[in-house]
Amino acid sequence: MNNIEIIISAIDKILHQTGHKSADEIGSYIVGATIVRDDIDDYYKKYPLLEEVAELGAELETIKDSYLAQDKLAEIKKKFHELKSQIGQ
Repeated sequence: MNNIEIIISAIDKILHQTGHKSADEIGSYIVGATIVRDDIDDYYKKYPLLEEVAELGAELETIKDSYLAQDKLAEIKKKFHELKSQIGQ
């Protein structure tokens, strides 16, 4: 499995195993799987949708209103689905 597949797999797990996690926790996990990686800029250049997902995750981390958080989470899932399609997963 190459690094982009590892990143995609991590985000996929985060989005599908949310359980009782709060929106800010989910956002934090997405940030942890993307933004904090040393090599993430290389992937952003090749996969701009990944950068969008990461930025949306960072926004989700700060939202306190549950209604707005659900909208942001839905946007993340949509962009992530597009990213997976682009990568061929």
